[in-house]
Amino acid sequence: MKKINEKQKEKIKQLREQGKSYYEISKIIKVTPTTIRYHLSKEFRDKIRIYNRERYRKMTSEQKKKYIQKKKEYQTKYHNKRYKEDKEFREKHIERAKDYQKRTYKKNVR
Repeated sequence: MKKINEKQKEKIKQLREQGKSYYEISKIIKVTPTTIRYHLSKEFRDKIRIYNRERYRKMTSEQKKKYIQKKKEYQTKYHNKRYKEDKEFREKHIERAKDYQKRTYKKNVR
């Protein structure tokens, strides 16, 4: 995984807030989408103190449940904030929901 500097991290966050996908950001910054995902999710991992997979594997089932709950809360909070503040994000979300409903309706009609 390629290391990136603070300026690039800020640029990544800025582009992500504008609604760019990982793929689009990776083309602009010239790193892989995996690198983008890693550096954006690092902020979340720092909050819940899970830094590697080995540590997650060693957790008890109760600890994993708490971790998953924290993750869901974080994602919900982020999603709700973004949905309220970003009109374009809201429109994309509504469009995806409509597409999903159409696809599932077609499957159920058959």
